[in-house]
Amino acid sequence: MVLGLLAVGGSASSQHSVLADDLPNAPIADAARRGDAMAVRALLAAGADVNAALGDGMTGLHWVAFNGDVEVARLLVVAGADLELGTRLGAHRPLHVAAREGRGEVLVLLLDAGADPSALTTTGATPLHFAAAAGAVQSVSALLNHGASVDPHEPEWGQTPLMFAAALGRTQAVEVLLAAGADPLITARVMDLVERDIADRASERRHRAAVAVLRAQAKGGAVPEAGDPLDAYGNAQAPSS
Repeated sequence: MVLGLLAVGGSASSQHSVLADDLPNAPIADAARRGDAMAVRALLAAGADVNAALGDGMTGLHWVAFNGDVEVARLLVVAGADLELGTRLGAHRPLHVAAREGRGEVLVLLLDAGADPSALTTTGATPLHFAAAAGAVQSVSALLNHGASVDPHEPEWGQTPLMFAAALGRTQAVEVLLAAGADPLITARVMDLVERDIADRASERRHRAAVAVLRAQAKGGAVPEAGDPLDAYGNAQAPSS
């Protein structure tokens, strides 16, 4: 259940790989993805849009969170980067990305700059869910110190950050959460495997449809209609004869 929830909508990096050929003009995001601080400085000085996103919705701030690049993260925050922009799939904000990747220093910087410690993805996961799953003790502590609820329930299965940490064997994160008052007696809903398989297949269809629309728009072609057959990369398939 935990891994399935974390994977819904795809990871930040996997979304980027699918849409890498369909990028809008987002030079700061691309420079941040490469970890090129000099290029980011030059682009900011030239007036480039600090919030321009790549095709998957990843902005420069998302990429520095993914890479753990504190220097460039500070540059972007000072330049007015939006802390709450979400990715196209999953609505992952930079704080979710930093929490998921265990980038504690970037996460603290984002929190100190005013990022919402209780922001939700489309599946209802909070940054604390991701930090707990990563076993990132610095991130878990920082989120709690900035007002994150210790026992948020994601809506699909009712799981808490403590459940995420325990399921993945993140002992230190479990200890920090328990010390902060996490309730070990909360129970999650039982998962029906058949129901889950149906939900996963539906999620995959939505993902392919979203990718197909973005590809079509980027190439100036016809936007696929609901029900059109798509391959695993969101490309329209010719109907079988």
